[in-house]
Amino acid sequence: MNKLPKVGIGMLIRLQGTNKVLVGKRIGSVGHETWAVPGGHLEFGEEFADCALRETEEETGIKLPHATFCYAVCPKTQFLQC
Repeated sequence: MNKLPKVGIGMLIRLQGTNKVLVGKRIGSVGHETWAVPGGHLEFGEEFADCALRETEEETGIKLPHATFCYAVCPKTQFLQC
């Protein structure tokens, strides 16, 4: 049994020079027909930014050149900022 915690990643993609962000309508069973940013689960040993890029490409087909880690949130609502 895998006892490692599952870490979720969400990617906020902003169109450069605007306040517009990318959201998509979910088609899977979890959150079906709701709007969400691209995201998923961090693989063991994967960096946050690499996970965000991978999940964005898997979910949208968009291959971004880079990502910047900005925030981490723990279950006790503590925020860490880069």
